[in-house]
Amino acid sequence: MISCIAQFHRIGTVAVIFVCSVCFCLSSQSPPVAIPIYGPAEAGITIDGNSSFKPFDISSARYQQVFDASVFGSISDVGGGSIAGISFRVDASFGHFFEATPSIQLNLSTTPRNPDGLSPVFDENIGLDNTLVVGPAPVRLSGSGGGGFTGFHVNFIFDTPYFYNPAGGNLLLDFQIIRGIGSELPQGAAILDAFDVGGDSVSSVYGYGGPNIPTSGQLSSLGLATDFQIIPVPEPSSVMLLTVGLVVVGGMSWKRSRKG
Repeated sequence: MISCIAQFHRIGTVAVIFVCSVCFCLSSQSPPVAIPIYGPAEAGITIDGNSSFKPFDISSARYQQVFDASVFGSISDVGGGSIAGISFRVDASFGHFFEATPSIQLNLSTTPRNPDGLSPVFDENIGLDNTLVVGPAPVRLSGSGGGGFTGFHVNFIFDTPYFYNPAGGNLLLDFQIIRGIGSELPQGAAILDAFDVGGDSVSSVYGYGGPNIPTSGQLSSLGLATDFQIIPVPEPSSVMLLTVGLVVVGGMSWKRSRKG
């Protein structure tokens, strides 16, 4: 504050107060906070979808899921946001506790493909901004649920955040399961909650079998209940306020120098 006042003492008391107030507002801003966005939207309303799925069980498998851009309406007005991680949940009806370390790779991209409009050929669904966010590496996964309760505890924390703007298209998750949970636990250990409704905001394609990751799979209207942790683009109001303040101060200084 002292240096700020010293710099602008010739400009006038009003200008000093204005600029210092702006500086205080900027310095007191809290750090950006991630907000949850659920896909499909019904996943944030009910704890148990009408289906379940086990995409991480089998080794040498691939699973893609597309989300309509409308799912992310809350960040559309600010120009998008950075996805820091995603979470799935154990199926509330048929699931149970599990803990394992499969080897997984996850990429995200913005795709022109719509829900129920994916190609069975995985590479044909990938967008131009394809970004590696997890792995390929062992990923510690755990979850609990069943008996009528569950929660978004099956977490994937991204190594690299992915910036997504819904205006650019729909969002594609692309999992490559190099070593599945079934290599450690009995098949069906990780039963995840899902929604299987034609014409909704999600759909998927899944393939497995053989020594290598498959290049194509089976189409489905199914989609895992997903919780996205997104940090919205910061509001520009504070930066604009500081800019306006500096312009005002500069103008006042120029006028005073002209009078002098």
